[in-house]
Amino acid sequence: AIGDAALAGKVAKGSSGMPRWLPYAAVAAVGCGVLAGVLFFATGGQTQGVAPAGGTEAAQQETEAANTSAYYLADYNGHVAIFRSGQDEPYKETSTETASLPDDVIKRLGSHIPATSAEDAQAQLDQINADVQAAAEEASEPVYPAPVFTDAIASSELPPDQTTSYYGPRNVLDDNFRTAWNEGADNAGEGQWIELRATEPQHVSVVSIAAGYNKSDEVYYNNSRPCDITLTFSDGSTQNAHLEDRKDTYQDITLDSPKDTTLVRITINSVYFGSQYADCCITEVKVR
Repeated sequence: AIGDAALAGKVAKGSSGMPRWLPYAAVAAVGCGVLAGVLFFATGGQTQGVAPAGGTEAAQQETEAANTSAYYLADYNGHVAIFRSGQDEPYKETSTETASLPDDVIKRLGSHIPATSAEDAQAQLDQINADVQAAAEEASEPVYPAPVFTDAIASSELPPDQTTSYYGPRNVLDDNFRTAWNEGADNAGEGQWIELRATEPQHVSVVSIAAGYNKSDEVYYNNSRPCDITLTFSDGSTQNAHLEDRKDTYQDITLDSPKDTTLVRITINSVYFGSQYADCCITEVKVR
């Protein structure tokens, strides 16, 4: 008779004396090892993890670059300093106060600004300081109100006729392209002038002129249009300008230097001759 323990051993091992589950376990282990190797090489030997927290991707890249660069810029006791890579003490301290810089630059200094050399680091700092200075100068520039000229006079004007009751100089201030100042001299308008006036000095940088009588194509080409002109201001200064023969458009004349003036006079020096009438016309004048 076989004892219970011996019988259990036969049942577990089978006729070969080896546990029946052992071959299957070995095959499974080999398969898992092969699968792990395939996955390792497929991912380039890298494992996935959680991206580091804090800062933008650009800031992280700049930090990594600073860690591998020869030099970098960073804050040191409230001032910008140049550091050698791997050194805790600055290679060079500068007089630039960190607090005087824009927030985005301060943030970059916190993650270090990489440089290829000490000279490169200094050049980057010089550019940062130049940008800060330019921004400060732009912010400090005075803001002037838009100039306002409320009246206009002229050397002459065409008398009213059966079609139009007024050809005078105030037409250039009415924002209406169907009206115009028509000079009334015997010639084609050479030497005639129109003058905008203000009661107090106005800050003027640009004079814009819609030349000719822009009521229609026929009216525009029937009358003369100013060609070469001279601008005169209340301080006695002048500036010459040339106008193209263009209908329905303002032509900007940028002054050589802004003027604080109570008047802007436009004197006609030469004209584009009209096909039917000799009088020279200006539709609108704007200043800014």
